[in-house]
Amino acid sequence: MKALIILFITSVFFFSCKKNNTPEPVTEALNICGYVVNHAANIGYACYWKNGVATPLTSTTAIGSDARAEDMVVYNNDVHIVGTEEQPTGLGVGRYWKNGVMQTIADGPTLNSVVCNAIAVNVNGVHIAFNEVTAAGKQLPKYWKDGVVTTLMLSGSVPDVSLSDIATSGNDVYILGVQKTSPVLRDAILWKNGSATIIPLANNNSASNFYIAVQNNDVYIVTTEYAPATSLSRIMYYKNNDAPVAITSTKNAVVKEITVGNNGDVYIAGFQLNANNTFEACYWKNGTKVIVSNTINLDAELQSIFIKNTDIYACGTTLVNATPTITYWKNGTASVLNSGSLSSYPKKIIVN
Repeated sequence: MKALIILFITSVFFFSCKKNNTPEPVTEALNICGYVVNHAANIGYACYWKNGVATPLTSTTAIGSDARAEDMVVYNNDVHIVGTEEQPTGLGVGRYWKNGVMQTIADGPTLNSVVCNAIAVNVNGVHIAFNEVTAAGKQLPKYWKDGVVTTLMLSGSVPDVSLSDIATSGNDVYILGVQKTSPVLRDAILWKNGSATIIPLANNNSASNFYIAVQNNDVYIVTTEYAPATSLSRIMYYKNNDAPVAITSTKNAVVKEITVGNNGDVYIAGFQLNANNTFEACYWKNGTKVIVSNTINLDAELQSIFIKNTDIYACGTTLVNATPTITYWKNGTASVLNSGSLSSYPKKIIVN
């Protein structure tokens, strides 16, 4: 699985048949968070785009810097973003931005790296899932709510779990993570209000890229499961306590996000190998695959998807003048966000 993802990252460039170099005019606020990389200057910085206008969240000039915005929520017109900024010492620092104002996320003074993974916001406050990574590489799962940090427990002890997503519904808080059980195997862990449940995987499969959506008391979960016996990565879908459903089965696939429309339609964003053994950006609506990119000889991905009324928005990366550049789609029509000669990568799209 790790090799598959590395292969994709190194070949993420692609074209779209409906590409338009100038973003179409928008009447709504189209928000994207992600990061920009200046390879020549060895600089990476977290960034936020609103209707195509970029706002850097970290330094654009600090040599050797490496920062990424990982997740975003727009709540009551406030933009909440979380990410991680690597320091010159090599340690990561958790970052939280509200309308561009930065706050550090940590469990008190620490010499460990902190990695902020996901954020949710509701009437009860701001909820952030993050990891504190020890010098030995153990990933301690942490939950931050309005400045108060709780360490997540499993069977009475602190587990080694990489957190991947967080969601809220009413007063309930759901946090997802992945626990390493062997050099190649992973378990999926779901915390609801601090109580942990292990999600069983069939045939000793491993789980990664775990995402959650909660609507009308229904809990929707997707994950990429890797089967060592077949060397196949597939997308699995779980709803409540129902039996898991394989969204893909014959070709390697990776999931990046799940969202549920107001009418109950389920959208899963990701990418999958095609017959030419290259990745194609796609999403699945109620299990039916929709390909966003049409280039069959170049790799493509879909990173995030958002539904507003009857419109479907998604974002990923395309190659523009040999440079990876954020692309977003509205109902299948692509527009690019121009970052000049710099590489740019999206993590989340929201329209309000």
